[in-house]
Formats: sequence, C-alpha cells, structure tokens
Amino acid sequence: MTRLGPRVLVTAASRHGSTRELAAAVGRALPRTDAGVACRLTATYAPVELGVDPSQFDAVVLGSPVYGDRWLEAARQYASMAAPSLQGRLVWLFSVGCTAAPATALTAPDEVSTLARLVQARGQRVLSGRVERRILSSNERAVLDGSVMPIGDMRDWSAVSAWCEDIAREIAATRVTSCALASDPETRPDAAFASKRALRMARMRLVPHAVC
Repeated sequence: MTRLGPRVLVTAASRHGSTRELAAAVGRALPRTDAGVACRLTATYAPVELGVDPSQFDAVVLGSPVYGDRWLEAARQYASMAAPSLQGRLVWLFSVGCTAAPATALTAPDEVSTLARLVQARGQRVLSGRVERRILSSNERAVLDGSVMPIGDMRDWSAVSAWCEDIAREIAATRVTSCALASDPETRPDAAFASKRALRMARMRLVPHAVC
C-alpha cells in the first residue's frame, strides 16, 4: 500500500486579509519545496475561526497579526483550546507586524513566546505585513496617523519561501507520516475522545472578522 506523506494544517487569524494571504501562500509553498515533494507533503489552509481539528494533521502552522503586542483573540483561543493536540505535533507559529525590517531582525511579543511554550512549538517567525489606509477603521486610521508605522505592502515573499523550505525539511527529517500515526493505537482517537474534541472545537468557533 502506498504510504501517504505528512499532512500540514496552515491556519491563521486575519483582520484585513494580509495575514490570510500569507497563510494561504505558506499552504501553497510547503508541498512545492524540495523536501515537501520528496516526502509527499500535503498542506491545507483554513481560517482559524473554523476551528479545524489539528489531530487530523501531522504538523500545524498557526499565525496571527499583532495588534497592541497581542495576537487576535481567535488565534489565541485556538492555541489555548487545541493545545493538548498541538503538543503532540510539529508546530510552528508566525506573527505578522507592520514593519519593513527583515524577518530575522524581528522579535515576537512576549505573549506569543508564551503561546509557543504552551503548544511546544518547534519555532516561531515574525513576518512583515501590509497596511492599506483605505481598508482601516476610523480608530485604526487615527492610530496610524499618530505613529511612524510604514504604509504599503512590506511582505517579503522570498523570506516566506525560505521559511517554508526550513519547515518542510524538518518535517521530512522526522519521517512523520499519516500512515504511521493512523497505525499507532496511542495516537488513534476513540469515539469518545473524538466527541470531546468536536465539542471543544465547536465552543471556540468565532465570528470571522469582516475583511478576512
């Protein structure tokens, strides 16, 4: 029987679409990396508000934009509620900020570092986002006008691609496969466990942001 490759869930919160587009790009890029092709990696993107069950995947990439040094509530809730499942998987986090600085020079807020420890993330990355004045709320425009925040699209797609290469290589190196997980009785949920997980996921589903 043909062995399936590792399955990756890419999920993120987004307020104005920039982070959603970054997450979707990660989902497209991972299977196309050299390591991803070699290990038959597949990736699925879903907005975090859908509360997709991470137990159906071998690895998870979770992200959110940063507002006031905090992730959006939907992403924070997902990380907290799904932590028991995320702790048993390969997890990477990414935060999106309004800066033109190189990704390697950016530091995630303390809250994100705390979430990274909670879900036992393999790594975290800060990525530059996009700021368009025309789609901001009046409050957001007021904050923008009183700051030195740059305006425009500062997303570094080459940095995103390089990060995807790193993730795919690490996933491939672990030799995690869907078949291996499915055959392990310790990782195969029974009906009661699946029911509890479904209830937990249903409780954390939130109304998506209007511009996601």
